[in-house]
Amino acid sequence: MFCIQGGIGTVKNITFTNIKVSNVKTPIMIDQFYCDQSSCHNKTDAVSISDITYQGITGTYSYEPIRFACSDSVPCTGLNLMNVHLIPVNWWQYKRKAFCWKSYGAAWGPVEPLSAGCLERSNNRLIKILTKPHNYTC
Repeated sequence: MFCIQGGIGTVKNITFTNIKVSNVKTPIMIDQFYCDQSSCHNKTDAVSISDITYQGITGTYSYEPIRFACSDSVPCTGLNLMNVHLIPVNWWQYKRKAFCWKSYGAAWGPVEPLSAGCLERSNNRLIKILTKPHNYTC
């Protein structure tokens, strides 16, 4: 999880691998608008976040599976989801969708929830989530 508002610097080349979560509010999160006070002024500067990989993340969430809330002025790039399987803690619970804002990257399947397709490619098109694993690249 990265929760940063404002600031300068770079976060890059980080991989989270083979993590199992249980009843976590939001298991995968990057939030450049994070505010730990009752009120915060939105800052336009942001730490540059790139080349972050989430691979083999499995388990249950209680609120939102994925939250990529990146800065308008410094979007997140190179976000990668690989073999992610996150489901609501209660099967009858409403499946909340992943949230992406100014988040660019790719996903390699299978990836659940399918709403992780909210990631954008560099040409401003949404990515297409694969529903079956594959062993090839193009």
